[in-house]
Amino acid sequence: MTNNTLRPIRDKNLYRGYQCDVSRLSPRNALLTPFFLPSNSIYKQLMGWKEKHFEIDNKEMSQENEESSGNRSLISAFWSKSIIMSNKLSLTGYSRSADRTGFMIKELNLFLDAGIGCYRVPQNCFITHSHVDHCFNLPMLMMGSNNMNIYAPLESIPFIDRHIETTFCLNQGHNTFDKTWYNIQGVAGSEQVNFESGGRKLTAKALQMDHTVPTLGFAFSEIRTRLRSDLVGKNGREIALLRKNGEDVNETYESPLFVYMGDTSIKGIHDNITQLEKHTTIIVECTFLSEDHRGTGQDAKKHIAWQELEPIIESMGHHITWVLIHFSMRYYSKEVRCFFDECQKNNKMQNVIPWI
Repeated sequence: MTNNTLRPIRDKNLYRGYQCDVSRLSPRNALLTPFFLPSNSIYKQLMGWKEKHFEIDNKEMSQENEESSGNRSLISAFWSKSIIMSNKLSLTGYSRSADRTGFMIKELNLFLDAGIGCYRVPQNCFITHSHVDHCFNLPMLMMGSNNMNIYAPLESIPFIDRHIETTFCLNQGHNTFDKTWYNIQGVAGSEQVNFESGGRKLTAKALQMDHTVPTLGFAFSEIRTRLRSDLVGKNGREIALLRKNGEDVNETYESPLFVYMGDTSIKGIHDNITQLEKHTTIIVECTFLSEDHRGTGQDAKKHIAWQELEPIIESMGHHITWVLIHFSMRYYSKEVRCFFDECQKNNKMQNVIPWI
C-alpha cells in the first residue's frame, strides 16, 4: 500500500485512524477497508449494548473503555498486551469468550487463531476450531500473503475454506476465486504437523479438545540437532574421523516451546496431561471464575471454570507457567485481576498469568 492510498483523518468526531482509497488498492488489500477505526466516543456508543445487557454502571463502563482502548485504534489495542515466555518467545494478542481470540508469536511469524485483524502477514496460522470468535478474521490476516499456511481441525476445513472464498468473492463482486495462493490443511486429533516458520523448523502435535464443535489444541516444539547420544563423551578426533568418513554424527530432537489449547471442558486437560507435562508454558482457557457463573446451557458445560483448573495447576508443579485466556465477557478486567491477586496472596499461584 503506497502513501497516497492512505490518509489520516483529522476530524476527531469522525474516525481516529486511516481511511483507504479503495480504487487504488488491489482486490486483496481492498479488504482492509472494513477496519475503519472509531474514536473513543464512537467506540463507547458501540459498546452501549454491553451496558444494556449487563446493567453496567455508566462510570464503570467509561473507566473500562478508557483502560482497554485509550487513545489507540481498536486494532492496535488488541495487540497491546505482550509477555515473554520462558523460551524467550513473545506472546501478543487478545482473548475474551464470545468476543474474539487471536495471538501472535512474533519471532516465529506464527498466529494462533484468527479472531482479530492485524496488518502483519503471518507465515503460518493454526485455527483451534470454527467458532467465529476464533476464525472470522482469517481472510483479513491473509491480505498481502502469497503462500500462507493454514492448519485447522479436519472436520472444519470445508467451512473455513468456504468462509475465505465467500469473503473474497463478496469483496471483489464476482464469484471467480483463485485458491492457489494459500495452503489450507486439515489436522486430525493426535496428528503431528512439521513446518517451518520464522526461519525455524517446528512441529505441532494436535491435542483433542472437548467442545461443542471439533476442536484441537497444539503442542509446539522446535526441531533441533545435537550430538548423537552414543557419541557423547567420545574423543573429538574420533568424532571428526566419523564426519570425514561421511557418517552423520548428529541427531534431531524436539525441544518443547509451548502448548496452545482451544476451547474445551476440563476433560481436554485430563486427556492430554502427559503431553502437557513436557512443556513449561501452557496457554489455556478459563472462561468462568466460579462454577456459579457457568449456567446450564450445553455450551457452558464445554468450558473451564477456575475451581476445576486450580487443583491441576497445583499438582503439576510451579515450573509450568499457565497463561489463562478466554475469560467470559461478564467480567471486567478489574474483576479478573482482583480475583487472581487474591489467589496469589501468600506467594501462591505465582505461575499463573491471567490474560487481561
